[in-house]
Amino acid sequence: MDKYTIINANIVLSNKIIEKSSLYVVDGIIMDINGEVQGDVIDAKEMYLAPGMIDMHIHGAGGFGSDLNISKDNLSAMVSFLESKGITTFALASCASINFLERMKGHLDLSTLSEYVAGVYFEGPFINVEKKGGLPLDSICNPDKEYLEKILSYKVNGRPLVKVMTVAPELEGIDEIIQILNQNKVKVSFGHSMASFKDAMKYPSNHVTHLYNAQRGLDHKKAGLALYPFIDKTATYELICDGVHVDQDLVDFTLTTIKPNRHCLISDGMSFCGLGKGNGKYLGKDIYSDGKACYYTDNNVLIGSACLISETGKNLVKRNILTIPELFISASLNPARVLGLNDRGQIKKGLRADLIMLDEELNIQRVFKAINPGMKMLSECSRCCP
Repeated sequence: MDKYTIINANIVLSNKIIEKSSLYVVDGIIMDINGEVQGDVIDAKEMYLAPGMIDMHIHGAGGFGSDLNISKDNLSAMVSFLESKGITTFALASCASINFLERMKGHLDLSTLSEYVAGVYFEGPFINVEKKGGLPLDSICNPDKEYLEKILSYKVNGRPLVKVMTVAPELEGIDEIIQILNQNKVKVSFGHSMASFKDAMKYPSNHVTHLYNAQRGLDHKKAGLALYPFIDKTATYELICDGVHVDQDLVDFTLTTIKPNRHCLISDGMSFCGLGKGNGKYLGKDIYSDGKACYYTDNNVLIGSACLISETGKNLVKRNILTIPELFISASLNPARVLGLNDRGQIKKGLRADLIMLDEELNIQRVFKAINPGMKMLSECSRCCP
């Protein structure tokens, strides 16, 4: 039996920080807070101890991912890189592709990778071509029940590999698609859409893919999808906070207007995410990163971020837009709930000990990760954040 206690930690809970406290872990599970000190003792030296971050919408990072032909080695390397940055779980985002699902199923079946990779986030295929953004045209189609059932037939651990699917609520025939997704417990997310606010409000309590991006906005004459999470108090939404995808003032307005319990901080990161400037490929096309965001080289179309949520989240706290507990509601608890992960996302007795230790500046100092029952891994951060 594997036991350890972290002492002298400022533990970040969902509603407060408890200072100079201890956390007891057995076989990768949180057993007690401020109880008896047992097993190996790790002194946090009054650093923050928080739940590992969960990026529910990321295409790649650290030079890995961002390809429909992703290999197991590539995926494993992405897992390790993100772990060093404090991101202990993620859903790998992609345009709709059966080939991609086949590969991902093969990598996650009977593998510990499924402990870190929560599944697939499909942007499409039932979206509006007028708001396709950087998604390839051949990955988009009209609502098709048979095609959806084929997508949902790819399962890991008895559940669909696709955890979230972006759809455009204005499309004819989308009602049946939404119904089938709900029946299969796949999160419906509205995006890549020309929907008006009224189109979206026909379907309450859903999610919004990267709010403001690839959708109609807050026009004063005819409000678009972007108004949905402001009015539907049960809707959740994602926001990219790199300062490029959404104007910083609009980011601040959104996060101070909508309560934190519905916000999911995402990166929408590409393969350069966390690496700074560079050149490479995505879906067979040349792309480049300016250090903040990634673009197609031939037409400068914005396709994703180059900033990880551990970086953008730190900046939101520094600018007093979010408190530290609110950051981890946005970057851990809410994404876990949207993805249906009931065993992680907060520091609570009985949950997984996916934990990160941070200094006063919110730099990642150490990562504690529950891999399997009876196992844990402690790894020092590589400190390669820009």
